[in-house]
Amino acid sequence: MNLIVCSDIHSNKEALQTFCEDISSFDYSGIIFLGDLIGYNPDPEEAVKTAMKWEKEGKLITKISGNHDNAVLDLNNANRFNSNARRAIIWTAENISETSMKWLKSMTGPVKINEKAIACHGSIRDSNEYIFNEDIALDNFLLFPENIQMAFFGHTHVPIIYELKNDDTLITHWMNEEIEFFLDERSKYLINPGSVGQPRNGDNRLSYIIWDTKKNVIHYKKKNYNYIITQKKIYEAKLPEISAMRLEEGY
Repeated sequence: MNLIVCSDIHSNKEALQTFCEDISSFDYSGIIFLGDLIGYNPDPEEAVKTAMKWEKEGKLITKISGNHDNAVLDLNNANRFNSNARRAIIWTAENISETSMKWLKSMTGPVKINEKAIACHGSIRDSNEYIFNEDIALDNFLLFPENIQMAFFGHTHVPIIYELKNDDTLITHWMNEEIEFFLDERSKYLINPGSVGQPRNGDNRLSYIIWDTKKNVIHYKKKNYNYIITQKKIYEAKLPEISAMRLEEGY
């Protein structure tokens, strides 16, 4: 069975459309979404309506709430963001429908996917925590529930796999290209698919995962999309220009 794993769409209509077109060419059973539908970019309605469509079609396995999703629902949470992210959150709250707000409220925290995998946004313990180094990864491995082999997480926008081997050796695998990664049943994993809507690994292509649960293989997918259209809409909406720059540079 193939499952799609994606995260951090961030109101990027053009990236989302390319992503949807790409996954339509695969046979898959569902979508594991790891949070942050909205924020930064100018099309929050498109992002939420697409996720609602997935849910209506029975495709949406998880709908994890990200820190930007939470902040739009409660602007008091926006105070923890930098000024540019906070401006985009406030703009989003002013430019999103009540129907979409209601759907965002139905999003969840960390959830179990199956008998060996869980999904979260930032980390197992905190949606705001960034797993961006091996020390934090080790802390999170200690939080794995019994019999869980892997946790899918987002938030950093960086495609990466942390592997904890059965001898407690920790290996970091940077997933910057399309690649198949075979999961060892003896290891534990923290797996980040990267970002659909705002990549931050120096590569402006959107990134996501196809997880073959039968073969125990993670396949990273990368796709170019027309970010120039998104940039123009950012300028027109008077959102922070740095968000437009980041789309081009992938940082």
